[in-house]
Amino acid sequence: MNEVGILYKRAGRRTKKIFGQTWFYKQFDPHVLNAVMFALDERNMSFAERADPVLVSRAFTLMVGEILEGEWNQNYTLPGTKPFAWTGSEAILKEYFFSGGETVRYSQCWVFAGALTTMYRSVGIASRPVTCYAAGQDFDGNLIIDKDRIVNGVMSDDSVWNYHVWNQCWMKRRDLNNSMFDGWQELDGTPLHRSNGEYQMGPTSFKQVKRGVFVNKYDLRHLYSEVNSDYFKYDGNRVTKINRNFVGNLIITKAIGSYKPIALTHYYKPKNHIKDYQLQKKIFKHFKLNSSMLRSHYKLRSLSNDISIKIDSVDSIEFGREFNISVSAKNIFRACYMIVTVNAKTYKDEKIAEIKRKIERLQIKNSIEKGESESLVVKINSFDFLKGLFASTIEVKAALLANGREIVQTKQIDVDSPTLELESNKFNKTSQIRSLQIAITNPLPIHLTNCKMNIEAVNVNRYIVRVKNIRPNFRYKRNVQIKTKSDKISLNIECDEIVSESLSLFRLSD
Repeated sequence: MNEVGILYKRAGRRTKKIFGQTWFYKQFDPHVLNAVMFALDERNMSFAERADPVLVSRAFTLMVGEILEGEWNQNYTLPGTKPFAWTGSEAILKEYFFSGGETVRYSQCWVFAGALTTMYRSVGIASRPVTCYAAGQDFDGNLIIDKDRIVNGVMSDDSVWNYHVWNQCWMKRRDLNNSMFDGWQELDGTPLHRSNGEYQMGPTSFKQVKRGVFVNKYDLRHLYSEVNSDYFKYDGNRVTKINRNFVGNLIITKAIGSYKPIALTHYYKPKNHIKDYQLQKKIFKHFKLNSSMLRSHYKLRSLSNDISIKIDSVDSIEFGREFNISVSAKNIFRACYMIVTVNAKTYKDEKIAEIKRKIERLQIKNSIEKGESESLVVKINSFDFLKGLFASTIEVKAALLANGREIVQTKQIDVDSPTLELESNKFNKTSQIRSLQIAITNPLPIHLTNCKMNIEAVNVNRYIVRVKNIRPNFRYKRNVQIKTKSDKISLNIECDEIVSESLSLFRLSD
């Protein structure tokens, strides 16, 4: 089992560019195993239970939530490490162990998955992280993502995350008495729903999702909703769009023997639409769900085209840059109002900032009369808008309101982090000292403050290098020497104002 791998994180919605981060598992470090055994002791697992990989792997999905503290609202007020700054599992598990079991701050789904991979491998369970793009989060349990649905004045909580990272473990399922379910099992350290009263998920065989042969262990509904739910887009309580392929449209992991991604999507989803529909009928029957929501029974309600709205903008921007949003609206039969809002959103599809500019407030007050067209151009400075936030996308939402009816258009704009550069200038084979040159350009009109580099390699513990404040629009360079013969190095820079994307795996040339 390799001690280094890649966690695949966000991907551009339109550019389809996938961002991977080098992650050091270091499952053979003795302190890692000590930490895992300590956590098992804290759960009071008997030796008989510890001999069962099904029970152990399930318990780990609960335990990792006690080892790490999740933080998705960017409220980093207490001392800790931001999720984006972690480079591997060893530092997390050692901090947990040497603190006597204190929860380690902070984490998000990929950090939980990286730590879980290490925990599983340390006790001999083969494991790997898996990333699902457009992961469905179904709050009401109907296996349908009801986007923007309003019932009795309340908006549905269903959403689609940009991505979600969970784990697979390889094992025999002797508890199911059917060898068909042996092999890769799905487990999740950050599930949306409780299972048996606890936030734990799995192990469940992904073969159930594709083949339509169901057993009760464990949490099949959670897995199916993440990878194979239908996506229903609403205008109030009226369905305007159904997409059966959007949720779980790409599922990947690191390829065996390579540092490139490999697609696993076909293992979860039937390619044939007839088989897909037959599977949906089976699973709706299995969970005793309302068959009227099946694809073949549901009809889209036609919408008149008397009012229309369109958004034009770039598909992606670099953090700190300005960009324009152009919104045009047409009204044929009735007076209506136009509203434009701009939101910064996390990978969990959550709004973390909202801006309503004076120019839009004027448009809200003025109606667009019958037969008129209206257009406006809004200039957004991403630095002013996202200051102090780490957003993966900016969402533009334009709406026309007429006689209680709302027509909505949205557009997602990807936010790219500042580019970090890493080169190996020199390697001394005798001393095994590797000289690195690191460079980053500050794209902002202000200083970057409280900056530090997080560096880790296969045989080098994660360590922090303090950096002086970086001037506005300045290209900062720094030479760092580390003792390692490995060409696998992970690096990121975090400041109060920004966090760089961690570098993916680099094979440095001497």
